[in-house]
Amino acid sequence: MDLKPKRPLEIDVHVDGSIVTVSLTGYLTFDSDCGSLRRTIDTLLDQGHRDFVLDLRDIRLIDSAGLAVIIRMHSIVKSRGGLLLKADGHGRFLNIFKISESD
Repeated sequence: MDLKPKRPLEIDVHVDGSIVTVSLTGYLTFDSDCGSLRRTIDTLLDQGHRDFVLDLRDIRLIDSAGLAVIIRMHSIVKSRGGLLLKADGHGRFLNIFKISESD
C-alpha cells in the first residue's frame, strides 16, 4: 500500500514583520497530506507568530480534510489573540468559510 500523497500540495511561508503569509499551491485534500499545513502552522505558532494570511489563490481543490485544517487553524489563531485572513482571488472558497463560520 502506497502511503505517499497522491495530489501535490506546496506550502510557501513568507514572514514580513509581524505578518506571516502562507501560500498554498495545488490540492488541500486528504490525499495531498494536508496535515503538512497543520504541522507548518503549529510550528509557526510555537515560534510566536499570531497574524496570518492564508493565500488560497493557487489552490485547485479543498475537501473536508483540508477545510478541517483551515477551521482548526482559524480557531487556534483566534484563541491566541491573532488574526487569520484568507485570500482567494477567485472567490471560489469564501462561501465555504462563511458557512463554517471561519471567515
